[in-house]
Amino acid sequence: MAGLREVAAWAVHLPEDSATFRAVYPDRGPWGLSEQLLAEAVDTLHWLQWAKTVDGSKNRNHPRPIPRPGVEPEREKKTYGTQPVPLDELRAFLGWNAA
Repeated sequence: MAGLREVAAWAVHLPEDSATFRAVYPDRGPWGLSEQLLAEAVDTLHWLQWAKTVDGSKNRNHPRPIPRPGVEPEREKKTYGTQPVPLDELRAFLGWNAA
């Protein structure tokens, strides 16, 4: 019969793909180095393919990377200046309201 120290040592050194490891560390995910490198390779290939398109030459519609566990996806940036803004809204935004 295994003692408490042996069980603790066993639990600390669980493989990352085991169900117990995923239950104890849900934020770490089942991805190891191989999966991370494969995702990076695929993202690079997607980028290279995109770079040769019309969108790539105009630097728009970038390919989205493969989601990684534990990594928050980047938020899409708002584009400003695409629509005209009424002067009263601009003055309110800048704090130039007439007193």
